[in-house]
Amino acid sequence: MNHEISNNHTAGTAQIIEGVIEAVQRAFFDLDTWSDEEMHSSGRFSARVFPQFRHLAEKLQCDVRFTASEPRNYEFLYDICLLKTSGAFNERNGYFYTHSPLRRALLVLECEWSPREEEIVYDFSKLLLARADLRCMIFYRSSRPLVDACIERARFAIKSFEQSTTSDRYLLCGLHGRSTTFTMLDGLGNDLEIGDFQRSIQKQARPHIQNL
Repeated sequence: MNHEISNNHTAGTAQIIEGVIEAVQRAFFDLDTWSDEEMHSSGRFSARVFPQFRHLAEKLQCDVRFTASEPRNYEFLYDICLLKTSGAFNERNGYFYTHSPLRRALLVLECEWSPREEEIVYDFSKLLLARADLRCMIFYRSSRPLVDACIERARFAIKSFEQSTTSDRYLLCGLHGRSTTFTMLDGLGNDLEIGDFQRSIQKQARPHIQNL
């Protein structure tokens, strides 16, 4: 089912969505070659994710925060955050100053590699509290039905949260077996077509083309 995209979510959000999908695909392009031991290594999953979102942050010219050895990139509330400051997004100590205040959260992201559904739902629930253009969850399950079950639990969590708004945007990236399922939900738990956001990018890049 197609749902109208809120005017508050323009091509900027669409570019973040496209960037996240590309980052996840690049991180796990060779998932089908992983051994059973590698598939059960949470460290291997995380090590694949972080560099891709560093690259995305460079592309979007924003600050990236996640657990790493660099002082600036310590974890800030969520596993990964892409943040806009006043252009000075290279503060080495990670603090916010009057000359570089926190202006906008472009993306907040949680990763959960546990095989337990409750752990995945627990981490997803943190995203309900966020004020960001896009809230994202990346998780792994051993089969597509188990991924679908987690998506339905996430949908229920969104619908149950009394402070949800229609304009909220969630992207769930469910790795299963040797592939990935991407699901977009709004703040009411309704499905959104990712293709609608991709067309938003196309319209911005080529405004003279009609009826994309």
